[in-house]
Amino acid sequence: MELIFKTFKHFGLACHVGRDGAKSKTEAMYFPPAQSPYQDANTLPLDVDGGIVTFTQTFKYLGSLLTSDLCDSIEVDARIRSASAAFASLRQQFLSSKNIKPSHKARTYESLILGLLLYGSETWSLTNELKNRLQSFHNRCVRTMCRINLWHTREYHIHGKELEERLGLKSLDTYLTQRRLKWAGHVYRMEFNRLPRKLLTSWVDHPRPRGRPRAHYGHGLARDLKTAGLDVATWHQVAANRPLWHKLIDQNDICVPKKQPIPLSTPSSPQLLLSTSTPPLPLPTPELALPPLLTIPSPTPQSTTPTPPPPHNPPVSPPHPFPCPPPAHRCSARPSAARARQAGHYCIMADQLRRKPKTVA
Repeated sequence: MELIFKTFKHFGLACHVGRDGAKSKTEAMYFPPAQSPYQDANTLPLDVDGGIVTFTQTFKYLGSLLTSDLCDSIEVDARIRSASAAFASLRQQFLSSKNIKPSHKARTYESLILGLLLYGSETWSLTNELKNRLQSFHNRCVRTMCRINLWHTREYHIHGKELEERLGLKSLDTYLTQRRLKWAGHVYRMEFNRLPRKLLTSWVDHPRPRGRPRAHYGHGLARDLKTAGLDVATWHQVAANRPLWHKLIDQNDICVPKKQPIPLSTPSSPQLLLSTSTPPLPLPTPELALPPLLTIPSPTPQSTTPTPPPPHNPPVSPPHPFPCPPPAHRCSARPSAARARQAGHYCIMADQLRRKPKTVA
């Protein structure tokens, strides 16, 4: 710490330290080694330049939270709180209003809410638990914009993908994958003397401890490349071409599982085949050939019994543009989910349930 202060003074800079009981604006952070608790280290305030510098376990840098355990759980929770507050401020007047078009809601949600939720997600090391927290928040916002609650989704078997298609949104995995791959391509195109470019292809020359290592940025990048259908060994050849890399990432079906990696034309020229055609079907072998002729039986004489008239179907009411809340009076014979979807809405019209049979005098 003394060396840092002396170096700053050499360039005419100064660091703030705590004096006369005041708290220092400069903070120090201790990162314990693997399998070592934080409490075993000496984290007492440091005496520097006639003042003190205190230790902290959480530090905010450029809007992102850094923790001493190098986990992203605190950062994800903070992002969810910020996005939830922004969504609540726009909920009643805009995002859940039935007078706003779904496309306008989707644009606002992508630019404001997702911008706050996924800020800094390019460098996150997400586990399944953290991804489930983000997915739960995203699903709740989508249901609110569609004016649908959990009762509707359970009663009529509505999938979250149907609601996203109704609004014109992508899945949360697509947004995360696109952000991480764009950042990975940007770092790879940097000059090699820059620190982010060195860290992208560096390794630690030290034996690993026993057990499975913690999830880090390399694991997430390899998973995203596999999801996008890119080969982990040759993805850098495509990332070197910025327009081609962005054209590939901006596809809507980037998170659709692909059986084989997308091939490259030649190792020297990074030209990507964006659309792969399906292989031709094999010709039928003699064992699988069809018989030459099929005998058609002679038609039987039709009976003279007249056919009964078709049953009379009552007219179907026009679909409701927005799902209505569940009625107070419920009918014992509830229609199925398939009939409710065929009618074009997810709720049963209240007037159909309250309709009573007419009595003949």
